[in-house]
Amino acid sequence: HLNPSSCLLLAVCSSSAMGSKSSRPVNQEGALEPGKNLNKAQLECFRLVCDRVGKIDYRTGCFRYEMSSELQALAKKDPVSVDECIAALKQVEAIGMRWTKRNLTSFAAIVGAMTNLKFFTLTSSTKPGTEGAEALAGALGNMKGLKVLEMNGFHLTEEGVAFLAAALEKLSEVEMLNMATCDLNDAAAAGLAKALEKMPRIKVLHLEENELHAPAALALSSALAKMSGIKEFTVGSNNMGTAGGKHLAAALCKMKKLEMLDISHNELGADGKEGAEAIAHALKKMKGLKILDMSDNDLGHEAAAALAPALAKIHWIKELNLENNQLGEQGAKVLAKSLTGMTGLAKLKLSLNEMGQGGALALAPAFAALPGLQVLELEFNLLSKDGVSAMTKSFEKMTSLSQLNLRGNALGRAGMESLVFVLQKMTNLKKLNLQENLLEKGGAASLAVALSGMPWLQRLDLGCNNLRKQGADELGQVLIGCTALTELDIASNALLERHDGKARRGSLFGGKSRSHSAEPGTAGRKGSLVQMLTGASPKPAEGSPRPGGESEPRRKSMFGFNKGAAEHSNSSRNSARKGSMFNMGAPRALPRRGSVTAEQYQEAIQSAGGKLLATLEHMDWLQVLNLSDNELGKEGLEIMADALDKLTNLRELHLDRNGVTKDSIQFIAGPLSNMTNMEVLMLQKNLIGNAGAKALVKPLEGLTMIRSLDLSENGLEASGKNALDPVLSKMQMLEEVHL
Repeated sequence: HLNPSSCLLLAVCSSSAMGSKSSRPVNQEGALEPGKNLNKAQLECFRLVCDRVGKIDYRTGCFRYEMSSELQALAKKDPVSVDECIAALKQVEAIGMRWTKRNLTSFAAIVGAMTNLKFFTLTSSTKPGTEGAEALAGALGNMKGLKVLEMNGFHLTEEGVAFLAAALEKLSEVEMLNMATCDLNDAAAAGLAKALEKMPRIKVLHLEENELHAPAALALSSALAKMSGIKEFTVGSNNMGTAGGKHLAAALCKMKKLEMLDISHNELGADGKEGAEAIAHALKKMKGLKILDMSDNDLGHEAAAALAPALAKIHWIKELNLENNQLGEQGAKVLAKSLTGMTGLAKLKLSLNEMGQGGALALAPAFAALPGLQVLELEFNLLSKDGVSAMTKSFEKMTSLSQLNLRGNALGRAGMESLVFVLQKMTNLKKLNLQENLLEKGGAASLAVALSGMPWLQRLDLGCNNLRKQGADELGQVLIGCTALTELDIASNALLERHDGKARRGSLFGGKSRSHSAEPGTAGRKGSLVQMLTGASPKPAEGSPRPGGESEPRRKSMFGFNKGAAEHSNSSRNSARKGSMFNMGAPRALPRRGSVTAEQYQEAIQSAGGKLLATLEHMDWLQVLNLSDNELGKEGLEIMADALDKLTNLRELHLDRNGVTKDSIQFIAGPLSNMTNMEVLMLQKNLIGNAGAKALVKPLEGLTMIRSLDLSENGLEASGKNALDPVLSKMQMLEEVHL
């Protein structure tokens, strides 16, 4: 018997699998007949299913793909008898795969033979149609002991929902049901509600990102009210409105064991405060609630005031998300009183609420009373330099903070100056987001001072700050000391331009391009960092890529993700060295460059001019680099080539909107061959063309880990796409591709 944590972790870990694009009409010969051999279609489905069989670690609840040696041998046989097939499939307890349209009846027959299946995760990016849902429903009917069923992204028709609902009624042992993004609508809600009433063991229910409006909330409320043992319920992004919120609240009052509730993106406050008042009444009864997500509900300050007393009562809560609710200054003041007692709060998201300086002043004392807070998100709140300055004393007391998001608050140089020494005291801070803050050169200089004392920082987002060349140079002096930094975003910063509007010829971060290299001793750069430390001949400076944009991760459950479950995780780098690069004391080792004294180290940095690229050349631990929208052109890309050669640990590389052409793609294609850990490659909105696409074919062959590839808006025609097709078809991990 597994708890909801185990169930959910399985669902998360097994959502990636194999898919098929071809389809055939339903075969009436799909049923398995004992005493005969599998026909061609059945054998194909059998092998597909075998490839996605896995095992569950009952201690952690993690799923991993693993085929028994017995099943492996059987999958290689031809022919395979039906009796052998059925006997083998009865031993399978877990499977995670994508939907296939390859002979629906054969697929249903093979899956249906797994009568002892406990964990079944099935995802689809296409609509299986009514026939597909009917076939799946027939298979599910045989799985009486199923405990986890995930159909996330399994787009259904109304008729398809009806077939599945009838099958779900028979699955009384299910503890976790995920039907997120399944196109469920108001008409389908009644059938689903009937099925849920016969599934009393459910502890985890996901219905987010459907079309379940107020009528659906009413239809579901009676069934939900009977789920007294449910611990996790997500119904976000359904636009239920105020009326739907009221219906839902009536059911929530009965869910007294609920630990995680997501009712985000439902416009609960669109028609006033009544929806929030109803939810507030239900919250007061949830003695075990740990995670609450009410983001994107248009609450406003009046609804926030109605919600505040309930929030004050659930002071044991661990995570609270109230993003994008138009709270304003008044809402922030009301919320501050509720936060004061939440001493166990670990994650707080208040972005996009336009709280302004007044809201910051009100919240500052409340933040100081949250010593255990680990994640604080305040992006786009019009805080300005004065608002952030008001919070600095609170930040000093938040010693557990590991993630701080201040994006889009117009901090400027003055705001950054107020944060310098506070940031250096936040020794647990791992991720810092300062995007869109008008830092420019002056703010970059202040940030550089802060970074010099933050060797523990792991992710830094500086996109859209108008850094230009001078600001980048300021950072170049200190980033080499950030030895734990694996993710760096410096997108949209016009890195080739000076603040006077002039481009620095020949260098993105100082130095000459390959075609205009200077001899030692000539004017310009005195020599690279490598030359100073090793005595090697001078090398041209190069540019650097930007870290993957901050994409919103898949919504996490209260149980989170188990990082140890990933099949292809990248090993982390050695832990960061202690101390600031400006306070080294004893000699220290530079990555791959041997030991140098502090004096030699400083001399090398000074000689390299503190150029950002000279730094990146030695930051071979970087895993995510985002240089998108920097107008690098051929000149910048040529400079970058040598640096990219050394960044072999990259998982994500973003070079979109940089004027990459068929001629300059060579500076990316060469280094790309060695980036075998690459998972995300963004090259969209460039000028690669058909010739450039063909130049990428060979480098892409070695990227077996790639999950997402974007080459859209590059002028690719049929010949370019056809050249890429063979290599793309071999990428088994590929989940998303845009041409």
